[in-house]
Amino acid sequence: MKIATLSFELRNTEMALTGEQRVEIITDIIKKHKPELLLCAGWAVETDQDLVNLASKCKSVGSTTTTLVEVKHALKGNHGFPSSHKMNVITDSNSIVELGRQYFASSGELNSDNAEELVRNLENNIKNRMFKVNEYNCIALCCGELNII
Repeated sequence: MKIATLSFELRNTEMALTGEQRVEIITDIIKKHKPELLLCAGWAVETDQDLVNLASKCKSVGSTTTTLVEVKHALKGNHGFPSSHKMNVITDSNSIVELGRQYFASSGELNSDNAEELVRNLENNIKNRMFKVNEYNCIALCCGELNII
């Protein structure tokens, strides 16, 4: 399977490029390199509208790439669990599948009173993180979820 990865520059708490610029770069990579799976690290797109625009652009270029992207501001507000960040897959047929919001935990939080709840929430939602790329079954985890595992 041909897998590509992509990460964008973060400056302090904001991305160096606009959401629109990132959508264009993702689309260009799909057009030029035609990966079967494109994994976009971190806040690949800024808003749900950017996600819709990306799926539309993928469709317009005839993409068959499955693209994993995280939306930064799916909900406005502070981090918590679940956080405002959510993962999505744009399938090889260019439809959007929501994989769910990120459950974030620092290693210190796993020694707190909330630890059991963090683990339980992630375990209850892990089934929503599965998707297929061709004949392969995939599962996605995001950032601080690795601390929970």
